[in-house]
Amino acid sequence: MKKIAETNLYIISIDAKKNRLYQEVRGRWLVPTIGYHYEDDIDRALRLLKPGFTVLNNALKVESLMSPEWRNIAEKIRERIVQSGMKASAEVLPENALTKMQIDRISKEAHFLTKFFSNPQEAEIWLDSLS
Repeated sequence: MKKIAETNLYIISIDAKKNRLYQEVRGRWLVPTIGYHYEDDIDRALRLLKPGFTVLNNALKVESLMSPEWRNIAEKIRERIVQSGMKASAEVLPENALTKMQIDRISKEAHFLTKFFSNPQEAEIWLDSLS
């Protein structure tokens, strides 16, 4: 596993052997801050993966729904991930209907194929089964 970036809002890593992007998001996604380079960090990770890669998004530590500004950024990033050759994505979400609805809507708008899980181990097993 290679860590690409870490801030108080996210950790982005890749596993080249599994051809997988990992995102762990946490905290309160309210106001995009100029100091964050989320899009650049995702692009750096995508350059290290081959088409057909999978994605594991772990949002268990998120403390709020995304602001409209962050939703727009998230949708653009998901579109970029799809265009880079993503095969499938697993979303690990808290048992919160609003969070799941928000992520589901963003994913659909970005044509982002995803399946929802309540723990990272189940998500990892499912993604492994796709190879």
